[in-house]
Amino acid sequence: SKQQQKGPRIVEPLQKGFDKLASVAGLFTSAIEKGWHFGTVEVQHFFGGAFSGRQHLDGCTSLLHLSVTLGGSRTLYTSLAPSKDGRSTDDTTYVLRPGDVYITSPFLFDHRVSYPACEFSSSMVALHFRFPFDTQS
Repeated sequence: SKQQQKGPRIVEPLQKGFDKLASVAGLFTSAIEKGWHFGTVEVQHFFGGAFSGRQHLDGCTSLLHLSVTLGGSRTLYTSLAPSKDGRSTDDTTYVLRPGDVYITSPFLFDHRVSYPACEFSSSMVALHFRFPFDTQS
């Protein structure tokens, strides 16, 4: 009698997923072993009319992300995972001012940032520290 081979159709995609995960984990492990965590610094500077960013996920360099607000203010809106019935919960809002620091993984959750209208003298300045990756190794 013929045996149905349903297993490989299920196992094969799972194996590909595990292989991709292992590859990404290898990049992060290598970066940490080399002391590269927070090895990339981005300076954000904003002034002018109010701005409300769109909801998004960051790239994989923000799996580990440290941010420091140096001037002005900005508001970070985070969205929790959808509930079992498919509806999202309310956003959590964080008003960030000079001296505020957070460490998080914005690669893993929806978020957006807004900036109030401000003059150059009270502009928003923030530093974002992320992973650099050596994709050649």
